[in-house]
Parts: sequence; structure tokens; C-alpha cells
Amino acid sequence: VDVFALDEYRCAVVLGDVAGAGVGAGFLMASVQAYLHAELLGTCDPALAARRCNQYVSRVGGGRFATAWIGVVDARARRIHYVDAGHGHGRHVRTDGHPHKLDGRGAIPLGIDAGAHFEAEQLMLAHGERLILYSDGIAEIRGTGGDTFAPTVLDQILRRGAHPHADVSAVIAGIELFAGGSMPSDDASILAFDLPS
Repeated sequence: VDVFALDEYRCAVVLGDVAGAGVGAGFLMASVQAYLHAELLGTCDPALAARRCNQYVSRVGGGRFATAWIGVVDARARRIHYVDAGHGHGRHVRTDGHPHKLDGRGAIPLGIDAGAHFEAEQLMLAHGERLILYSDGIAEIRGTGGDTFAPTVLDQILRRGAHPHADVSAVIAGIELFAGGSMPSDDASILAFDLPS
């Protein structure tokens, strides 16, 4: 997870995961985060950052790949330009209070095809709406009955939320309850935000 300012009105948001486990996967994820951080600071363009990072991971990843949601949030325009590179875990809580899957086309993960093309998509975040991004550790956690936490249980929790801080707290508490008192063995990252009026 990486969130940092680009200028007075814009910030970058990145949530990603690397295939595999262990030291090698950890080093690759750290280098992907650093690469995207530098690219977004320099270009403010999630598509260009994704294309360049994809070429980098294809070259040095040793057959590993990384999924990532890479966004630039413009608070003044209430607009988010983003690339969903195989990540796929996000909910847009609209003004009606209901969570919706992001409508974007998405793209392949970073590192699979060095020549892959990435295009930025756009999401407008109206006053009172929230965006929740989360890792597969949250999406795939299973309850005692074998069912997954997302999207059904996650959406029930998000419908009761009113602001990002409450979303994060309630989801973390909900995961522990859903899994019978144990936290997930995989990474469990969640990021929620709205935009000021």
C-alpha cells in the first residue's frame, strides 16, 4: 500500500500484491512499490507508470508477476484516473449506500507480457461516495462454512458504514468474526477513502 501527495490537489494511491511468498517475492514487491512511486511522482500518469513498471517486472521478476491498482486522485475535480493491473478487488460505495464492483475493464498483471498495453480508466467520486480497495487476503478468506468473505459479507459491512475510518475498522473486525477468531494467513490490506466536499 502506498499513498502520497503529487501536488496540492492530487495524490497517488497504489495497492498491490506479488505472486508467491518468501524473500524473493518480498524484494520484488518492494521494488515494484518503489518503481511505481518514482514513476507516479515523475509523470502523474498511472497508465505510463503501469507500462514502464510492467517492462521492469518482466525483465527482473524471474517469472513472477504482481497485481496492482494504480490511481491518481484529483480531489478538486473529484476524479480518479486508475489502472487495475489484475488486482480486481475494489468497491465503490455510491450515494445510495450500496457497494458496487468497479466498472473498469482492467488489465493483465505486471510482469506477464513485457509488451502489454495499459490504459487509464476514470472514476468520478461524488460527495458522500467512498472507494474501498483491498487485497486478496481479504477477498478470499473463508468462513467456517467454506464461503468467502467478499463480496457478500464485505458488502453487508460496507452498507452499514458512513466514512472510510469506520469501513476499515468494521471490515477488520468482521474478518476476525467471519473466520472464527483467526486472522487470514495471507496479506490482509484494506484502503478506504472519500473526498472532501
